[in-house]
Amino acid sequence: MATRLLRGLFHVCFRVVVVLCSVGAVAFARAGKPDVAIGLVLIVAMALLVGRFFVRQLDAQIAASDASDPQATRSPRRLHVGGLLYNLVQLGAIIASVPHMFAATT
Repeated sequence: MATRLLRGLFHVCFRVVVVLCSVGAVAFARAGKPDVAIGLVLIVAMALLVGRFFVRQLDAQIAASDASDPQATRSPRRLHVGGLLYNLVQLGAIIASVPHMFAATT
């Protein structure tokens, strides 16, 4: 049950990142900041790729758990930690780029 919940959370989290960064990319492109828009598009691309990977891995773990595989309880924890690390890197990249997004234009 916990793995199914984790799968749902990852699925929703990555979809939210895709939608919000897409909206942000359009907004920054229209505001004349193509470098920020390109950065957000890269985050969208990574979220799509990494999100698919995590969801597929969790689906495999759910199937293994349903088949009574003894390793099935350890692997979701590793995926969870990997997802958390990915999100930390993503958040760090966004925070580091904030000064560039809102830099004063002269």
